[in-house]
Amino acid sequence: MSVALNAQQVQGDWLLAYIVSTPPEMTMGEDGVDLVIKDESEEIESFVEQGLMLLTILPNGKAVSFYADVKEEWKVIQNGNRLTFESKADTLYGKYNDKGMLQLRSVIDEFPTEYHFSPYAPQEFDLELGNSSWRIKDEGFLDGKTFEFQSSNNLRIWTNGKAVETDYFLIPLGRHLAIEFSSGESDTGFGIIYLESRDEKNLYGVMYVIEQDAAPKRIKVELSRL
Repeated sequence: MSVALNAQQVQGDWLLAYIVSTPPEMTMGEDGVDLVIKDESEEIESFVEQGLMLLTILPNGKAVSFYADVKEEWKVIQNGNRLTFESKADTLYGKYNDKGMLQLRSVIDEFPTEYHFSPYAPQEFDLELGNSSWRIKDEGFLDGKTFEFQSSNNLRIWTNGKAVETDYFLIPLGRHLAIEFSSGESDTGFGIIYLESRDEKNLYGVMYVIEQDAAPKRIKVELSRL
């Protein structure tokens, strides 16, 4: 599904690129530990993590979201670049920002958390990864590595002839797919590749690389079957 934005309507597929959360600060009070949420104007430390969710905004004032096998339906209210998504369990609210992303918050979060959604225009296709190997090409930490997908969600990541044993999951997001994997490296933790298209020998996708003291970066990822 394509992505469209104008003064009347936002629609299309949006992937949850990353999440920015600001946990409360713990201070000692008379009755023990108090949790204090600082004002946004104060200097605060936030934590950035990857997200795994697909939000599809339909042209009829409705939306549907997918997180693995969890599906949720939403009513969409738009006023200019401000949007509200209402479901039975939650309400998301926010805006279409100057970076071309949906920047939303949830009314049920206990502390300030922002969900950043990026436009996503994938093809639909079926995929089996078990017992296959793929060479990775990207602009991030995966470039030049080989992913050896085994059965039972086991993954070997090869770098310069040395392998790290880890795991992976092929996650359905509605009609589309994402690969979630443990990197085997303490500084990167895990990664999520949102798949966009494929041809006879290659898979193409996008992921957001999160580095310390830097804004998350969207990069293209190409997996070539060996």
